[in-house]
Amino acid sequence: MAWPKYAASYEDKKHLLVQYLCKRKCNAQRYGLVSKQPWVPAGADEDRSLFVTCLKCGGQQFDSYNWVRL
Repeated sequence: MAWPKYAASYEDKKHLLVQYLCKRKCNAQRYGLVSKQPWVPAGADEDRSLFVTCLKCGGQQFDSYNWVRL
């Protein structure tokens, strides 16, 4: 898989990476780093300790229903 430049340094942390729709600054499909493992797609804001941090803009998002494991 070809990694975008902003995510290339995280390739060794692939188990923590997801692809998702960043609704903060990017408003586009991005790679993000999940706050904890294991996680299950649960829905909007059910577990506030579970979030993804966008590797491009740094924004955090809590709605895990649209995250896809890499």
